[in-house]
Amino acid sequence: MAQSNGTLTELYIDGTLNGKLPEKMYRISNLSLNSKIYLGTIQSGLSNVYGHIDQVKLFDKELTQCQITSLYQEKKNLFVANITELEFTALPNPANTRIYMTCLPSDATIQIIDMNGKIIEEATTTTSSISINHLASGVYHLRVLDRAAILVEELRLVKY
Repeated sequence: MAQSNGTLTELYIDGTLNGKLPEKMYRISNLSLNSKIYLGTIQSGLSNVYGHIDQVKLFDKELTQCQITSLYQEKKNLFVANITELEFTALPNPANTRIYMTCLPSDATIQIIDMNGKIIEEATTTTSSISINHLASGVYHLRVLDRAAILVEELRLVKY
């Protein structure tokens, strides 16, 4: 799998990051109706990929490492219906001491917000778990923002 965030192209082989290059991939939005898309070759015909491409999927957003690994694990089922099946989760919920999160976007911000809309805690995704010992029992919102501060996910969190 190859993906680009606009400045860096990453190549994954069998679900594992194999290399990064500081270059841009073509964006579909920049192509005209008659443009050709080449996979594994450039227009001059020089080969850049040795092997074969057995499956092509296009996604409308950059995938996290967790999502890429999940897609590789699901490759026996060639039709992963929806990328949202691979989205952020926080467990256990309800929780008392700590919650564990999966499929967090890189450089994301985690916010715990009370029912009045006040941000109680804010942390970056340097870890996959967060302590909630200090929270009073009740219902909170767990909000995940990407590196551009755009809402990725919001879940209800119950502290007992």
